[in-house]
Amino acid sequence: MIFSNISYSSISPEEFHVQIPEELGRIRNSYFTTVKELGRPGSPRTNGPFIVHIQDSSGQLTAQRNTQKILKHLVEKYEFDTLFLDEGLDGYSINNEWNVRAYELGKPELYQESFLAFQKISNRKKELDAFFADLKIEIDRLTSYYFNSDLKKFLRDWLSFQGNQKEILAHLGTLDQYAKQQLKIDFRQAKNKKDYPQLVRYFSIRDFQRRFESGNIQHAMAQEKKQLDKWLAKQGFDPIYSQIFEALLNYSYSPLESSYPVDIRLFLERFYTVAKPKGFSFGPYSYFMRHLGMMLLAQELDSEAFFDEIKRLNVDILKSLARTPEENSLVRLLRDYILMKKLFFMELSQEEFAEIKKKEKIMSPGMLLGRFRMLENETVKVLIDVSSSMNEVFKEALRFYTLAEEREGTMFNSILSVLDTKPVRKIILVTRNLHNSGLGALMREKGFSFLEVSPSGEVTSST
Repeated sequence: MIFSNISYSSISPEEFHVQIPEELGRIRNSYFTTVKELGRPGSPRTNGPFIVHIQDSSGQLTAQRNTQKILKHLVEKYEFDTLFLDEGLDGYSINNEWNVRAYELGKPELYQESFLAFQKISNRKKELDAFFADLKIEIDRLTSYYFNSDLKKFLRDWLSFQGNQKEILAHLGTLDQYAKQQLKIDFRQAKNKKDYPQLVRYFSIRDFQRRFESGNIQHAMAQEKKQLDKWLAKQGFDPIYSQIFEALLNYSYSPLESSYPVDIRLFLERFYTVAKPKGFSFGPYSYFMRHLGMMLLAQELDSEAFFDEIKRLNVDILKSLARTPEENSLVRLLRDYILMKKLFFMELSQEEFAEIKKKEKIMSPGMLLGRFRMLENETVKVLIDVSSSMNEVFKEALRFYTLAEEREGTMFNSILSVLDTKPVRKIILVTRNLHNSGLGALMREKGFSFLEVSPSGEVTSST
């Protein structure tokens, strides 16, 4: 294990074991700054706060009620003492007995502009749906005419993955197969760590999990856990340690899991710091510790870098399968078609938005359709047209994302201003559910650990 100079004197294991009752909401994403990252040279903050970011479902009364109950749960059970609320959010009250400092974030005019842009795009949903459905028919006709059979087969899987990220596991299997066949890349070979470190890690974890599915190994881990419980009790450890180890033993993790019951590295290093002077050794718990080691690798898989590698690998495979100029042109057009569709349906990542801005002049609906028409011949024609109003919606979508970036930057700077004047360990951040992906990136950049929580839309009984 790698240890750093971080002081753990003010950190309790409960801090890394925050749970949200299922009836109130779910943790849909988590990020824990590792000890290695916290101690890196030039790290902007080596002891930043732990943030629970709740995205408010404006207009959904039941979800707002559950958000209020999540606030109560976090304050009373985990002693969160600082609350940041998006500008103008109504319906939340702070119990005078909570001893919570509350701050309002953002600029009202930025939110109003963002919301108006959002409405203008949403009001054109039927027109957008019809346009993309018609364009998909044209794409199918063009790919059917131009693409070779191998390219068609991979394209179907690629487009299925683009339309439904839940198909990621199936798509990874396809990528594994085509990477070997087309690019001579085997993710089980260490030499590929340099170009594809996250994919090599993913397949190592997946293969390990398959080997560890044996009933005998599961039984051995359970026995080691019992042995560890006895040692913890004998040494007088707080029961929370045993509870966390139990949660880790029973947790059905995945390399793509976004929410874990605990920050594994920080918890294990905190535990070892306390347990080593009492004579603790990992030796007697070999199966359990290997399980935790792989879970740690899975938790520390960099999801952004992972999906970047997938994107790059998809492009490389498509390029290797495209054998004619027409195939190469159509592959590039398909990638831009997917970007434009994500833009209109507000599903872009920050990197994708930056990519669209770089080639904005050729990305409008009119320009994109014109580029498809350049592939026409006597046999295959593009039969649809695009209205000038679609190009106006395109401009409004770009404006929405630009405003979102500005709004998120303003909100985060307000949080930093408070942190510069007051030491804060645990923060609740409640924002409108209106494109907040940039906040997660900003928190990562500053080295803040955080959970992203979506409140349940169903009414729960009073607690």
